[in-house]
Amino acid sequence: MATKPKVLIVDEPTRGVDVGAKSMIHQILRDLAEEGIAVMMISSELPEILKLSDRILVMHEGNQMGVAKNDHLEEKDIMTIAFEREVTQAQQKESGTSNASQAFSGEEGEING
Repeated sequence: MATKPKVLIVDEPTRGVDVGAKSMIHQILRDLAEEGIAVMMISSELPEILKLSDRILVMHEGNQMGVAKNDHLEEKDIMTIAFEREVTQAQQKESGTSNASQAFSGEEGEING
């Protein structure tokens, strides 16, 4: 942190660490954010994401599925964003509805939770 970055990107910051270290890492990330550093966290642990994030960008199979403001989001909300298109496509197939006739709404699936 000696370089005083404006953005810090952390990838799976708590993978493989014990509970005490995880709590300490979470506190450090919160402190950095409070100091004005933009913290971008990549994590597959939904509870961690929901606990620490203000906004969540959801990726699935390399595609951006949506961006959500974390106003009391729950794990099911994130999973809905991640798989909504697949579920919609499956439902369209079952009903015989054309993909072209039902466009996905919002900019890259943006929602406010």
